[in-house]
Amino acid sequence: KPQIVKETVSTVSLPNTVEGVVAHCAKLNVRENATVDSGIVCVLDAMSEIEIDVNKSTTNWFYIYSATGAEGYCMRQYVDAYM
Repeated sequence: KPQIVKETVSTVSLPNTVEGVVAHCAKLNVRENATVDSGIVCVLDAMSEIEIDVNKSTTNWFYIYSATGAEGYCMRQYVDAYM
């Protein structure tokens, strides 16, 4: 008699991203964590295009991916997001 095996399917959540651009400042620090005391990963120039990870972002910080491959947190007030 065949044995019935119950399978479960796990879902993988892909990053939910939107496009954005550095605005309202000449240079923008991208940080390791969502705090001004956190280390700086890189500095982006004004008008740099970025991808924003909506799932990892907080009320005051966007989690972003830069065109050069850097990723980290930056303050929302310095980014225009196309949501």
